[in-house]
Amino acid sequence: MTMSKIKIPEIYPAEYLIEEDEMSENGVQYQLVSYLVQILLWYYRQENWYVIGNLMLIHPAIENSRHSITPDLSVFKGIEISQQRRKNMPSWRIDKNHPAPPVVFEIGSKETWDNDIKLGERQKPRIYGRIGVKEYFAYDPYEERLWEEERLRGWKYEEEGQPQGLVANERGWLWSEELDSWLGADGDYLRLYDREGTLRLTKAEAQDEAKQVESQARQMAETKARQETEARKKAEEKARKEAQSRIAEAKARKAAEARIAELEELLRRQGGKDN
Repeated sequence: MTMSKIKIPEIYPAEYLIEEDEMSENGVQYQLVSYLVQILLWYYRQENWYVIGNLMLIHPAIENSRHSITPDLSVFKGIEISQQRRKNMPSWRIDKNHPAPPVVFEIGSKETWDNDIKLGERQKPRIYGRIGVKEYFAYDPYEERLWEEERLRGWKYEEEGQPQGLVANERGWLWSEELDSWLGADGDYLRLYDREGTLRLTKAEAQDEAKQVESQARQMAETKARQETEARKKAEEKARKEAQSRIAEAKARKAAEARIAELEELLRRQGGKDN
């Protein structure tokens, strides 16, 4: 199919979705996507969520030659996907039996941020709403900023799929109803926090923290045991010295009593001679 035959509305260029999706990830993008996959899979493991990077979403509302868009990260909830299919699922065709992922993430890049963000709701934020996504987050992780606005931007969608920009709290965090989490910028990373502001952890981070807690508990137990041993030794040494002191006092008292008796006997004998 040639581009001349494609009906493309003015809200986005014809083939940029394909061109940018075929660009390779850089190290920062890969690192951040991997981190988000780990934390989401671990935190929502009991609910059997499916989190995947670079999954091609196919929907007729995406009017390019492939009718597709590939977010950096897609989060699926409430659907059953077999383990076998998960191992080899390069694309996801959205229809009545296969819903869109409720949450998608895009990590900004110098090559694609114009089409992602620059034109605001006339670009990807609007596209994702048209295919059934409920929340869309875009993040700029670079020290040399790609856009002048906040590093983290987010949209949620009304029933008609119209994007509504999310408003940050005093910390600059955005609330995700779908993830039941605050999202906060942290340099190369995009962190997740619970309602109270406690950092959510990946499996590795949770295990490291558990090891640290276990190590601290072990150190405290060892310190307590050592202190108790030292206290017991001090008590035993004190008791030994007190016992030695009592023995010495008893010996001294017995010697004194013996001397007194000796002197009394001497006096008695002396008195008898005088008489």
